[in-house]
Amino acid sequence: MLRILHRKTELARAQAQLEELFRGRSDGPRQLDLGIGPRRDVCYVEAWDLWCGFARDDRHYLNLFGLGYPFGRRLDEVVEINSPTARLDRRMGGAFARSEDRELYLVHRGIVAGGKRAMFDWHRGHLVPVQDGKKVSKVIIVANLDGDSPVAEVGGFVRGVAAFKAGEKSPRPRLRTALEEAFHRHHPDAVFEIVTTDLAAAFGRLVLAGGAVLVAPDGVDIDRVEELGYEVVRYRFEDGEARFG
Repeated sequence: MLRILHRKTELARAQAQLEELFRGRSDGPRQLDLGIGPRRDVCYVEAWDLWCGFARDDRHYLNLFGLGYPFGRRLDEVVEINSPTARLDRRMGGAFARSEDRELYLVHRGIVAGGKRAMFDWHRGHLVPVQDGKKVSKVIIVANLDGDSPVAEVGGFVRGVAAFKAGEKSPRPRLRTALEEAFHRHHPDAVFEIVTTDLAAAFGRLVLAGGAVLVAPDGVDIDRVEELGYEVVRYRFEDGEARFG
């Protein structure tokens, strides 16, 4: 089980690792006043059309994320993944956690505009239990910061939150529901997401759910997804039925 970090030194190291991951893959950082809190070091990762702004105050690491090129325009943030600089603070949306094999994770408690309960209800896939001080809580995995594709995973989470805030609701569109039911019959244990029209949104939902399989129609270019280590299954329609593989 993951364990939420709460000691000042381990939180400082975790925050430094998060920032370095983005600084090393981005255009920036540049200091910008985003209109909330202190000025932030803003980075832009072109590959995922993702920006992030880092700052801190006396008690919090302030990590703000959004989509689109951030420089020279007004920024609209999608989600804050803030964490405390010391001790546990379950009122904060973000946290760092370590697994039993010592890998570092960025996690989110579901605290976003729209409500935690709605966010968890909307969440596709299983919430992850964590040791949260003396209690066990449920969180969403944002990224394995020691993994192969942490920046892409953060980008997928941000796009998933953007879809949630845009009002995407269950039940899902009829086509996607039918495809899910058909795929599930053949792969009952898989955590997957279906691409119908919007590849970026589907990948965001997949990462948000902690899934590993993206099911996409023939002809869609998804080489980048495969390069990140996700399994891709193609589908097509024959005689009105979905065929996979």
